[in-house]
Amino acid sequence: MSMLIPLFTFATFGCLAMFSVLHGLGLWFFLIITHGIFYQFIGEGSEHLPLIGGIAVLLTILIRHKWTGISLKLLILIISLVIVMALASFFGINQEYSFITILLFAKGLLLVILLAGTLKTADDVKVMTLYCLAGLLVGAVHAIYQYLTGTFAIKTIYIQRAASLRGDPNDTAMLLVAGVPLIFYWISNCRSIISRSTFIAGFFAILAGIVLTGSRGGFLALLFVLAVLFLRRPSIRIFFIGLFGIALVAAFAPQSYWERTKTITTGKETNFSQSISNRVKLQIAGVEIFLSNPVFGVGPGNFSEAFFRHTVTVRQMQTRKHAEGKTFAVAHNMYLEFFVENGLLGGALFLAIFYFSIKQLLYFDRSAGTARERIGLGFSLALALGGMLFAGLFLSQGKNSVLWFTVGIGYAMGMIGRQKHTMNALAETSFDDGAPATMRTV
Repeated sequence: MSMLIPLFTFATFGCLAMFSVLHGLGLWFFLIITHGIFYQFIGEGSEHLPLIGGIAVLLTILIRHKWTGISLKLLILIISLVIVMALASFFGINQEYSFITILLFAKGLLLVILLAGTLKTADDVKVMTLYCLAGLLVGAVHAIYQYLTGTFAIKTIYIQRAASLRGDPNDTAMLLVAGVPLIFYWISNCRSIISRSTFIAGFFAILAGIVLTGSRGGFLALLFVLAVLFLRRPSIRIFFIGLFGIALVAAFAPQSYWERTKTITTGKETNFSQSISNRVKLQIAGVEIFLSNPVFGVGPGNFSEAFFRHTVTVRQMQTRKHAEGKTFAVAHNMYLEFFVENGLLGGALFLAIFYFSIKQLLYFDRSAGTARERIGLGFSLALALGGMLFAGLFLSQGKNSVLWFTVGIGYAMGMIGRQKHTMNALAETSFDDGAPATMRTV
């Protein structure tokens, strides 16, 4: 049975991609987002389904010659980052961990290259956003299901937290936040009342899912996204939808949720929790480790070992290993973690990849003539990516496949925007050349 599931996945994605590369990519995106739910229900044999489905789609794209290349700037960025990570690995404290980490990042970078050279039109990207929203809505509904059935991922006498899309509530919240600007794009651009009502209902479901995770980082990321959405183009419709959503949260969110969010301002944990104090220690130690290794860092994947070397004695480490079987720590800040592991240059290249992806998305709206829309396609994707990057201040999610999928869409949108700009320029030139002399601009 465990072998049948991967074989069925490979055959399904391969056949679908042969029929339509676009929908093959879309279904793969859906699977990447919802994989945590599939794993909860299927269990053994489903661990690597996104990888298997991705290989099938990749092979089909190559066989059908649907990949048409990427920009030189993106290629240089990615190669430079890999070289710096390899150097950081060579000078790092544990080459084995570094090799595994580089492979995990390589999957995300290859995903960027694949998408940037495969998606060809704005309609292709719109299809990706719909598959993305479908996956996120499944996650939101599953979080609500956990609430209704009492099957929370984290359940104690003090707190209950849902974790649908991932095993961790904070990771789930990060993904759900990314859906908010996408769903507002469709609310703003749908002409059908039925479709618009469906997307509005989806917004409230996603909002409920975020609340049920009990994630403080997710709460801050949600506020960031909603604020940017409103400030972009102030709208009575957006204001009232957001206000109604906040009212629902205030009315139905459990008391434990408000107790957790209150700790953001007070800094005082409840029920003997030490989450905030532990994260502060990780941040301080991370900065100190970086300042001690600013050039190449401690090597990819070595933050945990560097942290324990920095904070405890060898005897304490051995005692901890004997008691727990392992030592493991994450920075709860993907930027700090990347700078610590790969040094200043590696961290700068890491940020540059995100920066240029967002820049390409915003450029698309200008080149496509949609910059004045209340919510443009490029802007909504830029804010979805920005929401995940904002959540990255509280999470170590640098290897997250959904994050890199969105980055890849950003670079694809940049290429689409440049092609559209070139076509518009050629059209204007042709019109000027073909017009009577009296009509030409002097």
